Amino acid sequence: MPNILGRQHNVESEYWLRQYKRNGIPLDCERAYFYCLNKLIVYYKELIGEIIKDNDGVIEFPMQTSLIENYLSGYQIQYFGFYGKAKDLSGYWESDEEDNSIVRIFYNTNATFERQRFTIIHELFHFCQSLDIKIQDYFDGLIVNSTLPKDVVVNLIEKATDKATAMYLMPNKYFEKKYYEVKDVQTLSDYFQVSAPSIIYRIKECGLPILQ
Repeated sequence: MPNILGRQHNVESEYWLRQYKRNGIPLDCERAYFYCLNKLIVYYKELIGEIIKDNDGVIEFPMQTSLIENYLSGYQIQYFGFYGKAKDLSGYWESDEEDNSIVRIFYNTNATFERQRFTIIHELFHFCQSLDIKIQDYFDGLIVNSTLPKDVVVNLIEKATDKATAMYLMPNKYFEKKYYEVKDVQTLSDYFQVSAPSIIYRIKECGLPILQ
C-alpha cells in the first residue's frame, strides 16, 4: 500500500479561535487539516491505482466492489443491510471474532441506492486502512503528536475516505472522458450510478467546467 509517512504538521495553539468554525473545522486548524487531507488524497490515488492495476487495469462502469475484493485476496467480504434512520448511521464494518479473514460490511437500507453503494465502498476503504500499519501510525501520530483536536482528526479520516470513495466510483481519467462525451449531469449520474450532487462535486474536484 502507498506510503504517506512524513513530518506531522503542527497547529498554532490559539484555542480561543476554536469557537469559530468553517465547515466544522476550527479556523486555527484549517491549514493543518487541508495539508493532511491533501496528503491522504495522494495516498488514496495511489491505492486506487494499485487496486485497478491488480485487476489488470480492466474496469467497467458502474464500479463494483469486486475490484477491491480481488485486491483484498485472502479475505471473505460479506454484506449485510440494516434498516435504520438514514441520518443516524450510514454503515460500519467488523471482523469476525473467531476468523479475522471474514469481514462484514453493514449498510443502511433506508438510504438511497446510490448512498448504499457509496457507504459500502467507504467501509471497504476503512477496512483497507485497518490493514495498513503506516496509515494507522499516521493517524495515531496526528492524535498524539499534533495539536489537532481528536474530533478534527476523526473528521479528517472520514473526509479522506469519502474522497477516496468518490475517486473509486468516478476515477479521474474515466470521469473526465465521459464528462466531455455527454456533458450532462443526469447522464453521468446514471452511468456512474452516483447521485447528481456527487457528480457536481466531482466535476468541481476535477476542475472541469460546471454544467448548467
